[in-house]
Amino acid sequence: MSHSVLPEHPVYFATDGGLETTLIFENQIDLPLFAAFPLIETQSGEETLRAYFETYIEIAKSAGWGFVLESATWRASSDWGDQLGYNADQLADANRRNIELLQNLKARHATSRLPMIISGCPELGTRRRLMHSNALAGIASSFSCPRGQSARISHCWRILADKRRSI
Repeated sequence: MSHSVLPEHPVYFATDGGLETTLIFENQIDLPLFAAFPLIETQSGEETLRAYFETYIEIAKSAGWGFVLESATWRASSDWGDQLGYNADQLADANRRNIELLQNLKARHATSRLPMIISGCPELGTRRRLMHSNALAGIASSFSCPRGQSARISHCWRILADKRRSI
């Protein structure tokens, strides 16, 4: 699999319109702690996610736009996973499988006229305190980053902070 920078296409990109809200209020699916990532564990849950994304893919296609596939993993961190009964290996598997679903959707639907970008942060998730902090310096420490990712995130936030100072 190859990864590249954002596609350079003279098109707009659409994205979905609120996964968890749609699942709860339109599909009447119970999402404990507002977490959609566990749906990937069952065939019916995976089909629900696939159908949700394919609805928006068709909208982007009919508009002549590209599409950003945003993973359902924003609650798939140790903070929320602990509360949902997930251990580190189970979270890693859920993150991997959610991204694989998006990779499969991209392989099935992307064309030169319908470019697609996969957006997601497997194994990353903001802590609740991030919502209560305005300090850029505190943001990097607000991530839950297993397997040594915190150093890379801290480095990214230092670059961002340096760029903000130079503007």
